Amino acid sequence: MKLHILGSCSGTEPMPGRHHTSLALETGGSLYFLDAGENCAYSSYLLGIDQLRTRSIFISHTHMDHAGGLPHLLWNLRKLCTLSPENQGRMAGRTVHVYLPDLEVFDGVYKMLLGSEGNYETVFSLQPHLVQDGLLQEEGLRVEAFHNLHLGEPALGERWKSFSFVLAAEGRKLVYSGDFRDFSELLPHLSGADLILLETGHHRAFALCQELKDAGVDFGRVLFYHHGVEILRDFAGELALARQVLGDRVDFAQDGMCLVLQGGCLRCDRFRRPLAAAPPRPPFPRGGKGASSPGMTERAPAAAPTKIAPGETASPGVSGMSAKRVEHGEQPGQQRPHRKPHKDAGEQLQQHRAAHGPG
Repeated sequence: MKLHILGSCSGTEPMPGRHHTSLALETGGSLYFLDAGENCAYSSYLLGIDQLRTRSIFISHTHMDHAGGLPHLLWNLRKLCTLSPENQGRMAGRTVHVYLPDLEVFDGVYKMLLGSEGNYETVFSLQPHLVQDGLLQEEGLRVEAFHNLHLGEPALGERWKSFSFVLAAEGRKLVYSGDFRDFSELLPHLSGADLILLETGHHRAFALCQELKDAGVDFGRVLFYHHGVEILRDFAGELALARQVLGDRVDFAQDGMCLVLQGGCLRCDRFRRPLAAAPPRPPFPRGGKGASSPGMTERAPAAAPTKIAPGETASPGVSGMSAKRVEHGEQPGQQRPHRKPHKDAGEQLQQHRAAHGPG
């Protein structure tokens, strides 16, 4: 099992060397994304991660720093199919599952894809699912969701909009916090975790380490991600404070970090940057100091695209989206039938607006 940190930053303005939150998990020959910050397609591709093995994408909540890269990731899966007949064959007939707490956001993403080249006609299908408490997926990677209070309690009749995930595969348990309000929301789910991923955009790392220690939780290691301003200003200092509490069981995520969970150990293969060479680092914002720049691994440039001849593209399998489908009574993981998209994206968008309004 491999866990790649594609983006380690919270919802800040652009930061040198960091991108918004996204992780990629490789297990059982498949690829899974946890959140989809703005860089996820770019970084995973240039890190050599095989995006054509993507099976599912899990969005904890639909804030921009967690979902801003979702349209480009889905677009890139189609783009990769145009590079060679082999790529197209690998994706033919496949389904990519997308889990979000708000399917109206997916409807918006799908409109963007329809407005792009080719009307997003693909050889694979997209299947959206509503994230709710309980089991989301079992085969390959077991994923359970539980709500948190990051976005507050929903009004009467509304759904929870922010979630954390418990993941299990290869005899390992991981807990992905998403954004959360209070440590007590996570505590019932942490025992026995080999790796706990905790966000620091709304918390201090050393304080969470103290809560973990005081709670007597049985766990392996903790990795802090979704970095807030304290870590961005003083990476080494905040890490030292956290390690005063939990020692070397603590680490801070860096973009390009790869964690390998194998046998009885957790190995860290750090800083495989998704760039051929490191650009000069500009002065750190806000007058603070940042982490030292890690070494870069040089990578060959991507091959030039090879276009598929007309007539070689298989029939599209993208499911049509409508905000009305996500009204009352949908169960977690419930699937809906696909609808072949119209050849004219403009015509489809006009029909959508006529039926559901301009939103």
